[in-house]
Amino acid sequence: MVQCEYTETCAFYKEGMADRPAIANMMRKKYCARNQSACARYMIIKTVGKDRVPVDLVPNDVDTARNIIAEG
Repeated sequence: MVQCEYTETCAFYKEGMADRPAIANMMRKKYCARNQSACARYMIIKTVGKDRVPVDLVPNDVDTARNIIAEG
């Protein structure tokens, strides 16, 4: 699978995980490098737009992503 095109600019890693590099790297491997379609942030970007992604939304918070998507 191709690396997510948002990996380098993702606010979650730049702002939310700057002080937790080990966890950030683990999540990048799981979501950015292997399965971006399972990433809550990616799901929102692709369906309702980047401006709707909360900065603090973690990649595995799919329930919140689904709620945001349902709101349109």
